[in-house]
Amino acid sequence: MANRVSKQQSLFLILLWFGLQFRFIPGDLQAQQFQKLREINPPADPPDESVFAIVGGLLIDGLGGKPVEDSIVVVRGNKIEAAGNRATVALPAGIEQIDAHGMSVMPGLVDSHFHTATGDSINSIPPLFLSHGVTTARDPGRPIEVYAPYLDPGRLAPRLFLTGPHYDQPPMAWPDNAVAIESIEHAKRATRKYFEQGASAIKVYFRLPLAEIRATCEQAHGLGIPVTAHLELVDADLAVAAGLDGIEHITSFGTALAEPEIAERFRASVFAENAARSDGRYRLWATLDFANSPRKARLLKLLRDERVVVSPTLATFERRAGGKDIELFHVEGFEHMMEFVGECYRAGVTVVTGSHTWSPQVPMGWAYQREMELLLESGLSPMEVILASTSHNAKFLGCDDRLGTLAPGKLADIVVVNGNPLEDMKAMYQIAHVVQNGNRLEPGPTWDAQ
Repeated sequence: MANRVSKQQSLFLILLWFGLQFRFIPGDLQAQQFQKLREINPPADPPDESVFAIVGGLLIDGLGGKPVEDSIVVVRGNKIEAAGNRATVALPAGIEQIDAHGMSVMPGLVDSHFHTATGDSINSIPPLFLSHGVTTARDPGRPIEVYAPYLDPGRLAPRLFLTGPHYDQPPMAWPDNAVAIESIEHAKRATRKYFEQGASAIKVYFRLPLAEIRATCEQAHGLGIPVTAHLELVDADLAVAAGLDGIEHITSFGTALAEPEIAERFRASVFAENAARSDGRYRLWATLDFANSPRKARLLKLLRDERVVVSPTLATFERRAGGKDIELFHVEGFEHMMEFVGECYRAGVTVVTGSHTWSPQVPMGWAYQREMELLLESGLSPMEVILASTSHNAKFLGCDDRLGTLAPGKLADIVVVNGNPLEDMKAMYQIAHVVQNGNRLEPGPTWDAQ
């Protein structure tokens, strides 16, 4: 057994070294990150050069500094004109003021992993999330044409960043949302095709082989857009070495962390049947022992050094004791998922907030807020959860040049909540005001999370 594991570790190191040597990032793109990427549906500007101010609130500006008490945020047209303490910001005479005393003023929330569907939900889910403060979202893995109704700038929705269908191979788990990649050249052609259709990132899925992942990254980076992935068959270590910029779902790390024999059994079951992932991922994660795992330290260092962004989407995987049809392996597996998110944060890996739209624990429309709570429970500080939901996520989506922080010159995407989320994250369920592109929107009903 010891000799076999040693050979596997040696093979991993050889493949990892090879992959890192050929990671294709032209023009020092990795250092520059991805910037000035565009949404498909820039919201309409306010009808006139309207000016208003949000006054008296606790300003949490997304920059990570000390919150500013008794703040003033001045919005002129679609941009922030000034933001700071009342003593330092000149309040234009006679303008409308929104009283935010007892409230917190933050950048509009950015959702790294949002989905909608055809039918009624195309009309209801995006505006529902917007009314709860999510002013920007990326859908990683739906056909671009699904969002055609939202090309109308007058239609309420978050700013939408898209990838097009995810790259997979048969038998595909979600054929309506996937493109079957037949070869390396096909991966490159598809990447250019979706880029030309408006994709600001590409997503690879769990059956796509390593060579096609590498080809996708090379092509996407040449076009100036990132690649993110849902992994469960290709080990995350090797996929990162192939060029990934982001990893969706904490479950994507399972095979890279598990004992080789356990990982191989899981892979074999999923290769045979996609549905084996459902319980199999929890059974795999329940076996993990982070206190004695050389694979964990190696993976965390790789993620940090390569600046890979992790979007855990914990809310969709949450399983707690006492729930319907919940067994011990579900509970232990989910606990280990949260533990690894905390390990990522402490190791310096960038963690961002992604809702995956749905959570078994909260009503529709509140999965994002539940994800914020779970990131806090995993070990992120309250401020880091807010940064994960604003500026860090804007950087991940490539729009931090104009979104993600409340600073002069930035676009006026703002959410105001009752209370202070730095003291109690449940304040995020108490939406008082939503501003997108300088337009004041009607907030959705609040929800008293227990």
